[in-house]
Amino acid sequence: MATEEQTNTGITLASISSGNPRAGQRLTVSSRIISKLSFHLLKNSSPTGDVTFTIRKVSDDSVIASKVWGDASALPTVRAWKEATFVTPVLIDEEVRILVEFSGGGGSDYVGISGTLTDVKAGESFTTFTTFWTDFDGGGTDYDSAYIYTYTTPVSPTVTTQTVTVISGTTATGNGNITSLGSPNPTAHGVCWNTTGTPTTADSKTDEGAASTTGAFTTAMTGLTVGVKYYVRAYAINTEGTGYGGEVVFWADKGTVYPTDAITRVTGLVHRYDRLRGIYQLEVSLGDVTSLLSLPDSGVRRATMNKEAEELRKSLGILEFPGEVIPESALAAKRRAGLTGSELFPGEVPPSFTMPPRETESQRAARRRRTAGGDFPGEVPPDFKMPVRPVRQPTRSERATRFTFPGFTAPARPVSTAKVTEQRPVTDVKPGILSRAARMFRERRRKPWLDPFS
Repeated sequence: MATEEQTNTGITLASISSGNPRAGQRLTVSSRIISKLSFHLLKNSSPTGDVTFTIRKVSDDSVIASKVWGDASALPTVRAWKEATFVTPVLIDEEVRILVEFSGGGGSDYVGISGTLTDVKAGESFTTFTTFWTDFDGGGTDYDSAYIYTYTTPVSPTVTTQTVTVISGTTATGNGNITSLGSPNPTAHGVCWNTTGTPTTADSKTDEGAASTTGAFTTAMTGLTVGVKYYVRAYAINTEGTGYGGEVVFWADKGTVYPTDAITRVTGLVHRYDRLRGIYQLEVSLGDVTSLLSLPDSGVRRATMNKEAEELRKSLGILEFPGEVIPESALAAKRRAGLTGSELFPGEVPPSFTMPPRETESQRAARRRRTAGGDFPGEVPPDFKMPVRPVRQPTRSERATRFTFPGFTAPARPVSTAKVTEQRPVTDVKPGILSRAARMFRERRRKPWLDPFS
């Protein structure tokens, strides 16, 4: 809170009594909520009666706020500050007079009010009332009364919109929450709605009256049309303005509710598993709305159905229903229980039977060897080792051609200068039928053999 004041208390400006019942300061207050008023007072002699602090309009002299400070006899005989707090703070946005009013006493029994004979507060002046008002604001009498008033600036209330509930036919329940009363307190609050979006108090609305505390509220919405989509906002009004909550959408008689801004704002996600009912549940919170999605567990549901079927079979006294498929082990147990108690019927595999593990090849060979008393025909002894294959030694010519001495460089291959004599054609052998030796001879004559070491 803030204060506005004039604290120069040099002298007693006026005596307030039955002949001069009001005195104070004339000033202009611009959009302020006044909650307390203080003056610098004393008593002279023995005055009695109520001393009242008031605020009056200059325009028509009507009282805006009034508070009895106490009896004049309780005032000190020396000037001191005295304060009164209004029951309800008042918003003032005009020119007013803030006053001390006392209609008792007379003569030497009066209430004195302090001030200064100089113009301390521009645009303000000391004022008194006898049978008419006198303002000391010029002509050598520009005085100011001593005063203090405590004020706050107006603030609009704030609210939030909650999920619409109890949607039934043409009615529903609107929900809101006043998170801040603002200043001054709201004079009206409720919810408003329309079918186009961003509803205001100019549209359809409820009115739950004034509000003096914060918190949640509910209100009945009527006159809805079944199947129509509605936009809803909570609101609260004070002298400063109207505060609106977020927008919520619902369909009349459909029961579907979600905030319009919730698509990209998941505020909570919880998953759980109900073992008793065999249901998976996913709880999704979108803004102020929480939805619960359920998905049956097929395995648990199947077990539940089997249990129900078993109870029905017992009640009917039958092993299985016509066409029912029952696992072989379960069917065998039922038939055994109906025939011979716990005994096995012919060909039945005992429930405790376990298939022996399959033998490996080495385990099977060892078992056969033990049975035969030694190695059986064709068996490879366990200690048998495959002989190492001998490595072929290179021939002399291979060694000659592959082996080289360090620093050895093979001589250049000489170019043959021998002339190849023309061969006479063989006339005693048929064409195409030359012996292998003849082909080799002709090849060597055409490409003479050169020894690399010659």
